[in-house]
Amino acid sequence: MRAIERAERLTRDGTRLHLRIALDYSARDAIARAARRWASSPSTSVEGLAALIAQGELGLPVFGKFVTQVAMARLCRTFGTLLDSGVNLIAALEASRGVAGNVIISQAIADSLKAIREGKKVGQTFAATGLFPALVCEMITLGEESGKMGAMLLKVADIYERQTDELVKALTSILEPVMILFMGGIVGMVVVAMLMPIFSMNLGS
Repeated sequence: MRAIERAERLTRDGTRLHLRIALDYSARDAIARAARRWASSPSTSVEGLAALIAQGELGLPVFGKFVTQVAMARLCRTFGTLLDSGVNLIAALEASRGVAGNVIISQAIADSLKAIREGKKVGQTFAATGLFPALVCEMITLGEESGKMGAMLLKVADIYERQTDELVKALTSILEPVMILFMGGIVGMVVVAMLMPIFSMNLGS
């Protein structure tokens, strides 16, 4: 009887041990899978973080407009200059993609290149992304129809560069009084901190 009970106890202990090992292995396997999934997730990669920041920049009320205008000015200036220099459309657009300064816009250009290689119009492809202003898409479409896309792009670049300068001047004029008030507050706090011990000594005497 004792031998049978000992055998049953050993069997139960062995079953618990195997179950514990299996559970530990499953837990470790689940943790490893989760870690691999986390590491490979676009939201945790450097590219995903850059895209998230770029998306946030475009969504800001005033700064987003500024970023878009700067990106369009750079893109149109480079794209138009290359086209006027005799570079073919695909090569010029590929070279211009990196000057936008925003990951989301650069990726939209890269996605548009696939459709353009298949024969679609640049203006229509840009409009389909929803990221490019109507002015850019319409002027590019006019340039495609007239055969003067380079000249049209340079005109758009001039417009956005002028708008960017005006926006910078407006923001500077708004920030100047704010900075003056901020610096005045800091100076006032320093003066109060210096005079408080003197007042305290006079009151104590």
